[in-house]
Amino acid sequence: MRKTKEILRLKFEGGLGNHKIGRDLSISASTVWDTVALFQATGLTWPLPPELSQAALEARLYRHRADSSRVLKTTHTSESR
Repeated sequence: MRKTKEILRLKFEGGLGNHKIGRDLSISASTVWDTVALFQATGLTWPLPPELSQAALEARLYRHRADSSRVLKTTHTSESR
């Protein structure tokens, strides 16, 4: 289970640094950094709209990674032929 909303809450409401958030949530600081960077790239702001579910937030954050993954797989498959 992703801890996306908790990462963002600790970052923007708590004012904590990436390393502290990582220690508190038992994840790496780079995971915190990636999550915050992806969040900022979406154009969303904190606090999140109350109607935005965890699933909808993650779909917006990780959509770019899924698209990139598909492009890489397609390119690799095309080059293999």
